[in-house]
Amino acid sequence: FMTGQYTGHTEVRGNKEYWRDAAMVRYGENEEYSRVGQHPYSAEHIILPEIMKDNGYATAMFGKWAGGYEGSHSTPDKRGIEEFYGYICQYQAHLYYPNFLNRYSTIEGDTTLLRVILEENIKHPQKGEEYKLRTQYSADMIHQRAMAWLRSQEEDKPFFGILTYTLPHAELVQPEDSLLAYYRDKFAEDRNAPHWSRYNTARDAHAQFAAMVSRLDMYVGEILELLKAKGLDDDTLVIFTSDNGPHDEGGADPSFFGFNAALRGI
Repeated sequence: FMTGQYTGHTEVRGNKEYWRDAAMVRYGENEEYSRVGQHPYSAEHIILPEIMKDNGYATAMFGKWAGGYEGSHSTPDKRGIEEFYGYICQYQAHLYYPNFLNRYSTIEGDTTLLRVILEENIKHPQKGEEYKLRTQYSADMIHQRAMAWLRSQEEDKPFFGILTYTLPHAELVQPEDSLLAYYRDKFAEDRNAPHWSRYNTARDAHAQFAAMVSRLDMYVGEILELLKAKGLDDDTLVIFTSDNGPHDEGGADPSFFGFNAALRGI
């Protein structure tokens, strides 16, 4: 999508990490890496947002970047993105209540990519039972930021937005609201998924996953409704796609939902 290349020809073919040997920093009682992110896009290869910006489009990206680590030559601020809010790092995106998100906003006067510390979250640990006391849910924060950017767009200037939402991903957790309660009632016989890698224990994994899908569906509906309300829906091309298929990471259960249909594997 970004490079226009067949997958086998791209330089980025996996999640090569650049944080493993970085020094640690603290947010409250929580330790984090001082540098996060993955292998960058080649500096010699023009990517799609750069093309759109050069052709007069307002450009923005909200969600997950994973196209270069902090401080590299390939961060959103250096690759044609005028507004970015979300995760620079796919590994960081495994937590929905993180210690920080990344931002680059020409509207707010940013001159480089920076970290936005989530002050309410860092009052509580990122592991264990107290994790559920965190209140700043990244998926909703990213969506609201994307909606604000869309509201600012007008028909006299073309715009190009990339909304790489993280729902539903491996950490099965979200706000305790009516949407989650609905699926808890629907799946009376549910299961818990134990702590694994970066993820905390997931309770009611089936209900969590189903509610996350519905939450994403709600976000997409709000985007389409906003475009229509602004009179931009007839002249805006919306493409919805996914980044990967069924998996069991973090407690997801592809067999329960029949994700594979007649196919094998995950």
